[in-house]
Amino acid sequence: MTIIQEGNNYKSQGNIFRDKIDTLRQNNDSVFEDFYINAIKKYREVNHYKDSISKGVYMNAEDQIKQVEIILDSAYNLFILKADTMRMKEYDQIEAAEVFENRAKKIEPYINIDNNNNEEMH
Repeated sequence: MTIIQEGNNYKSQGNIFRDKIDTLRQNNDSVFEDFYINAIKKYREVNHYKDSISKGVYMNAEDQIKQVEIILDSAYNLFILKADTMRMKEYDQIEAAEVFENRAKKIEPYINIDNNNNEEMH
């Protein structure tokens, strides 16, 4: 439960910063995804103890992982879109576009990219 609480604390911090950063004005500020990534790492630690913890605690961690993955997936898609839009329309914003692309790459290992690709094909 301590591990889950640590993950919840990271998630809460991510929520605090998310509204400000989702406006995409602060394009070099990657605080919110750092907190969510840390939350996922904490929740995934529960897997190491799943044989010695209750099913309820394990399921709580699984549920939290899914919630954070949805948030990061949304951010990933937003950052990819913003990077492409900037490259295509505003050549003087190439540096900002690269920042968004790098932020998307940082998030990528923590979301289900295969699922995204499958949804795009349908």
